[in-house]
Amino acid sequence: MKRSILCLGAFALITVGAGRTYAGVLYSQPSDNIGFFYSQNDTGGATTPANGTTYDNFTLGTTSTVRNVSWVGGFLPTIVNNTITSFTLTFYSDNSGAPGTALTTNTISGNANQSFVGRDALQDYVYSYSANLPTPFVATSGTHYWLSVVANLNAGGTFQWGWENSGGASDPGDGVGYQSLLGAMPTPITSDSAFTLSDVAAVPEPSTLVMASALFGIFGGVLTYKRRQRNALAA
Repeated sequence: MKRSILCLGAFALITVGAGRTYAGVLYSQPSDNIGFFYSQNDTGGATTPANGTTYDNFTLGTTSTVRNVSWVGGFLPTIVNNTITSFTLTFYSDNSGAPGTALTTNTISGNANQSFVGRDALQDYVYSYSANLPTPFVATSGTHYWLSVVANLNAGGTFQWGWENSGGASDPGDGVGYQSLLGAMPTPITSDSAFTLSDVAAVPEPSTLVMASALFGIFGGVLTYKRRQRNALAA
């Protein structure tokens, strides 16, 4: 019986981890695991800061409010344990098939629930990210919009972080994006970027630590009950 309880606890600890549950997906472009385009704001005060912005477009079938954005990005394989202090997510109008006027900008403090996914085909370190928007974005049905995702970090004058590409049969995008580097005007790139838009804010799930505490509490309660039974019989 004890072994069954312990095995059940171990199984629960393995299968239930820290994470977030998503609902109400409005639009989704999965990562193709091939690589990324630089999209970062170098906050380190370098003489020539390595700044870049990558943009991708989307169109929704119904008028909806975007309350959560999740995305996939990564670091170059030569970069280890770099700290993102915040993200800037901006929605733009469309200007003849290119990013136009900024409509809504959200600053996400911290690293947006950064979670290691693995390494892509170029050996970049890949992570998933997610954030509820402090200022939700209302997207009108059939209207073309653009989104940029920029990591703010002390990059020391080097490009380090990028927004992972999306592609393949499961990608609903048009295979066209834009990128601006070192303050230059945005230019076309032949790639979509990996992101998901949802109209429901993400709800935190119990963390592994909380689950472990609960399980050990239950197991401790069983042992205490059996000890009390044994002491009562001895008396």
